[in-house]
Amino acid sequence: MAEIEKTGVARIRLRQPERGTTAMFCSLLEADRMLAAWNAVAEVPVQCEFALVFTDGESIAGRYPLWRDGHNRPALCTFIRSCLRCDGMKRSKRRDAARLIDQHGNAVDVSILARYDIERV
Repeated sequence: MAEIEKTGVARIRLRQPERGTTAMFCSLLEADRMLAAWNAVAEVPVQCEFALVFTDGESIAGRYPLWRDGHNRPALCTFIRSCLRCDGMKRSKRRDAARLIDQHGNAVDVSILARYDIERV
């Protein structure tokens, strides 16, 4: 049976509301580099908003925490996959995981990985 081709990411938007900073990227690797740079200058833990827009127009969004101790910072793709896999767990067990939503405000779960390619970096 042939593998179904997954829909790729068209763009990634990162936003730091506290600093009034927004950046747009075409790959998760580029976005992750910006998160590392923002993390390096973060004086206190803050939340960075992110949105992935896929080539078919669908999107998912969430919040990525920036930690002062950046060497333990997960890549954005790893963080997103972790959030998706933790969605079915009890809320008490996923305190550190962000809730991901689609463009309609609905919660997104791990089943999205069957249709959309969230590349590993």
